[in-house]
Amino acid sequence: MAQLIENNQESNIDMDSLSQQIDADVMAQLGNELSPDMVKQAVPSMSHSRFDVAFKLYFLEGLMEGECSEFRRACYREHIRAFSDGTFSEPNNPEKNTYADFEQTFVDLYDNIKEQGFNPRQSLIPLAKDGSILNGAHRTAVSILLARDTSVLQTPLPSRDFGYQYFKHRGITPAMLDRAAQTFIDYDDKSFLAFVWPAAQGHEQAIQDLLPELVYSTTVSLDYNGAHNLLAQAYSKEPWLGAEAENYPGIKSKLVQCFPRFDEVRVYLFRAESLEDVLAIKDQVRAVFNIGKHAIHITDTKEEAIRLGELVFNANARHFLNHAKPRAFASVALQKDEVKKTKQLLDERVSLHIYGLKALEHQENNDYLADLDVISALTKIPPHELNDNPDHFFFYNGMKLMSLTLVERILKLRGTEQDQRMLRLVQPLMKGKQYGKYLDQVKSRFYFFKLRTVIHIKVFVANILRKLGLFHIIKRLLGRS
Repeated sequence: MAQLIENNQESNIDMDSLSQQIDADVMAQLGNELSPDMVKQAVPSMSHSRFDVAFKLYFLEGLMEGECSEFRRACYREHIRAFSDGTFSEPNNPEKNTYADFEQTFVDLYDNIKEQGFNPRQSLIPLAKDGSILNGAHRTAVSILLARDTSVLQTPLPSRDFGYQYFKHRGITPAMLDRAAQTFIDYDDKSFLAFVWPAAQGHEQAIQDLLPELVYSTTVSLDYNGAHNLLAQAYSKEPWLGAEAENYPGIKSKLVQCFPRFDEVRVYLFRAESLEDVLAIKDQVRAVFNIGKHAIHITDTKEEAIRLGELVFNANARHFLNHAKPRAFASVALQKDEVKKTKQLLDERVSLHIYGLKALEHQENNDYLADLDVISALTKIPPHELNDNPDHFFFYNGMKLMSLTLVERILKLRGTEQDQRMLRLVQPLMKGKQYGKYLDQVKSRFYFFKLRTVIHIKVFVANILRKLGLFHIIKRLLGRS
């Protein structure tokens, strides 16, 4: 259930003004139930049934930061197109008849609320009984972005379903849906990500029934390398991973258990009231599949949800998972914070290092930031597009890295002898791996066979030692009491 962050400020709104501030369709449904006592001061929360707010927040965020890429604008435009069935008009509002009207009205609304606050005598945001908004999504987005109280009308009406499926069925692209999902996480403290590994097959409806507020669902195709990289991130706090310098050897055992086949990983973004509820959900999902801890992983914190979301809700990041060898080179420079975690784009040298193609050389001034003006002059891509359009970057461990597509373009256009050498390493990764899925399945089965063989040998030796009465003696000598 969506919740509000409330305060006790009095609104002092009489019935006459109240009835004028509510949309006609909401008024018609309320009938005689309307009362000034229903008005509260609150910051509306994100809701799984109002996925559109994430699109609005993403666009507004770009305007506020002064870097609004065409992709942000396209996300906003296309979700308005979906809402209006392609007409770019709004019922009962003759002032909105074109996309330009929507954008300008949104900008004006943001500027007005930022400067003067939310005026309860001009409009109210009506809420359904579960706390989700009935309308007023633009005002809601401004309120959430600015963390400003707004005047809301808590009604007993049922919620309206403008969840992600609504926009998916109306042609919003997967890239835009992914970006809205990531924005949802950014602005919601009760968002969690669930990863159902390929070892857990079927039971799709059972999974969705167990998730209280399903915000978004997608699938991710991973090969052996991609599975290794994602598991290393998902279980990054676990001691059994082993040393990073050894490419986390503990992952191999986990990988063959979670990926007995390389079917798609199912990813679910959902909301829950508490971590305790999340742990209960995890146990319930595991009970459905009855394969222990190898069925599902769910994030514990918002930081983890953001970090893993950035890896699966971006095409460049998914390419990175499947093709990169991020531990191929010693990460001394990165560990010593010579590459800062920043929202500014890092240059192509860092991407080549993280992909495992060319070791990063030490910079005396620790300057690995991309020179956007130089790159723009070379590629003819405007600087704000380079830094803001997710077609050109991805995030990994908090670093904003150039996509390999952009790196390839830079190397081709610059064309030095060293660039040509690097191109010969980059271009095979852009073509994908032939027979990769088959080879990954063979590799997984080999590791699984090896793991089972080792276990059988250990059990066989232990049984012999028990018969000889030496088992506990040997165990003590090995320090495994």
